[in-house]
Amino acid sequence: MLKAESSHLDLYKALLEREKIPCDFHVTTAFDLCMTEHMATTGRNAFRARQADWPNDTKAFMEIDDPEHLERLSQVKGPKWGCAYKVGSVHPYKLVNGIIHRCFAMAKGGHGTFNLQTHTPVLSLQEPSASALWTVKTERGELSAPTVVICTNGYTSQLLPEFTNKIIPLRGSCSALAIPPVQPATTPSNEVMRPLFTTYSIKFSEHDYDYMISRQEYPKHIVVGGAESAHAHDPLLTYGNSDDSTQM
Repeated sequence: MLKAESSHLDLYKALLEREKIPCDFHVTTAFDLCMTEHMATTGRNAFRARQADWPNDTKAFMEIDDPEHLERLSQVKGPKWGCAYKVGSVHPYKLVNGIIHRCFAMAKGGHGTFNLQTHTPVLSLQEPSASALWTVKTERGELSAPTVVICTNGYTSQLLPEFTNKIIPLRGSCSALAIPPVQPATTPSNEVMRPLFTTYSIKFSEHDYDYMISRQEYPKHIVVGGAESAHAHDPLLTYGNSDDSTQM
């Protein structure tokens, strides 16, 4: 799993550079921060296990076992243990749109075909039989294909019950906080304003953690999510729930 994750960064970078897809991609640093002694022990043991299993892939990870040093590096108050590593940040919607535009351009240039059907719900799927082709029934007619990719993420098990115990939706809370412009009059002359480029996973227990992502492109936002403890009293509110039509 770790090897797959670490390889994605270089693959995305190569793809986006080759296809010239503008999607706010940049390489940054992520901090995994354990905020209690219990989680520090858990994180430390997990890190040692990863080192043993993937010695080459964990060379790029920096363990910080000194709380004071970790606080200075991460700019987060009070972590007990943590590690830092290289990650990528991308705007998902711009990425998907960019890939679709490239597919259209390639098809227009004579490199294969590409047909995008929007506002076309799939009504049913029929498994391959003698023809070895899937049958996809839509409101616009039927399609046949040797391979069908289901890209419905957390909604998959609601549409295809056979995935109920394999893909489990989990509702969570998330907010995007607009970053106000810097006001020179309120900034001490001897203080340098440090832009926040890093991303964070802040862990309080095995089942309670927050995350934060800083968006570098205009309009700049800090995305904060998690807050599992706020709704731990009602597990059914989050676990197995794909209804996002109402606020939590």
